[in-house]
Amino acid sequence: MKMKKFYYLTLIAAGIVIFGSCCACRATKSPSLTDDTWQLVELNGEPITILPEGNREKYTMTFGTDGRIAGLAECNRYFGSYELGENDALKISGTGSTRMACLDDNFETEFLQILDKVANYRIDGRYLILTDDMDYVLGMFKKIE
Repeated sequence: MKMKKFYYLTLIAAGIVIFGSCCACRATKSPSLTDDTWQLVELNGEPITILPEGNREKYTMTFGTDGRIAGLAECNRYFGSYELGENDALKISGTGSTRMACLDDNFETEFLQILDKVANYRIDGRYLILTDDMDYVLGMFKKIE
């Protein structure tokens, strides 16, 4: 009888170890507005296809815990401040950028212009979605790993 109990306890312990170490079973940290860096994947409803795979620098956005926003567009760094409100309200203001001349034909100006139009945000899985006051999607960003 003691051997049977020992056998069952061993099976239970082994199950806990196996399932506890399983990657799919582990809780993963959900993306957070201020804990992560985001990269643009869609602008005004159009997918961004010009970014080379693995280019983690261009069209990024980082929200600091101090209420500041910063990132890199095509070739210029940008900055500003933001405020969070009720019901996922987000107001970005005081934006500015460096003034380097970008060599490639790009959509940097369009990207920087959407920042002043942002009214709300939501995080859907690994994506940050910025919308205007009519809930039109201005930009969609993917969390950089």
